[in-house]
Amino acid sequence: MSTLRLPALLAAPLCLLGAGESPAFGPDPGTTLSKTFRMSVDLELDDLSLVANGMDVTDMIGSFEVSFGSRLNVEVTDEYVSVNDGRPTKLRRTYDKAVNSVEMEYTSDFDSGSEGNDLETLLEGRTVIFEWDEDEEDYVVAFEGDEEDDELLEGLSEDMDLRRFLPEGEVEEGDEWNVDPYLLGPVLAPGGLLGFQADSESVEAQEILDQFMGADIEKVLRSLLDGEVVCTFEGMEEVDEVSVAVIKIAVEIDSSVDLVEFLETIIEELAEGADEDVSIDQAELAFELEGEGRLLWDLDAGHFDGFEANGDVSVTFELVASGEEEEAEILVEASGEIELGASHD
Repeated sequence: MSTLRLPALLAAPLCLLGAGESPAFGPDPGTTLSKTFRMSVDLELDDLSLVANGMDVTDMIGSFEVSFGSRLNVEVTDEYVSVNDGRPTKLRRTYDKAVNSVEMEYTSDFDSGSEGNDLETLLEGRTVIFEWDEDEEDYVVAFEGDEEDDELLEGLSEDMDLRRFLPEGEVEEGDEWNVDPYLLGPVLAPGGLLGFQADSESVEAQEILDQFMGADIEKVLRSLLDGEVVCTFEGMEEVDEVSVAVIKIAVEIDSSVDLVEFLETIIEELAEGADEDVSIDQAELAFELEGEGRLLWDLDAGHFDGFEANGDVSVTFELVASGEEEEAEILVEASGEIELGASHD
């Protein structure tokens, strides 16, 4: 009869109990994934009030109903050329397709109708290289080959892996950890600012879009994404014969941001040369989001297997603007739902 060493005897019960799991990012170099990210937002106008020169004129515009819908679909192919320390150190991304379809329907006592547009990315069919710079602790972003269009590269986000929801080490079932709400930015805007352009002949609409995309979006997001994001490890599951870690994500955002400087920058550019001077005295955007998500993580492959999330959204916008001898106060309140999803082939 062979003799078991004491350490082995002590370790056996621990093996039977099972050690902690460690969902971590680490696909093999050379791995290629075709990813699809989806997001839909549906909002309805709850309240609208208008005060002109101290007089409430809301009733003059009669009853007013507005609904807004957005359908975002982003498809990319990522090749992990090299990976180290929990991140790609060199990533080759091809933008296969990205379309944001927006539509607004309105009904009033005087008119009704709908307007829609498809915003298509200028990146479609192009390949971008993200290479980690250890000294700068950031990615150097460049088109593959001799392409030059640096403005399109400025707002891109490398992280389309959802790895920001991962724990820092091993976790047991039921363990919780917090995530900085600001890190939701690339989740709510998959891939970052993708150079969307209005598929329309309206020059004015395109100018407004260009100014909006060129303004300080990051500063606005930093203020808006204020709240709490709690992740919980719910254990392991078998999905299509793949063993995946399940991470539940609970989000509660309740924030507001001052948009005076943001709007003044846009107005200044669009109204250049105009005679009338408009001043933004107050502009505040309040944002609330309460929702839950479920992230599936392939432990063996070291990347996400799937992601679904949904939540309730409410938005309140207050604006006070004045001209030479006029002042207007506008209050807009809207609410609705948001749904997100991610998958890969």
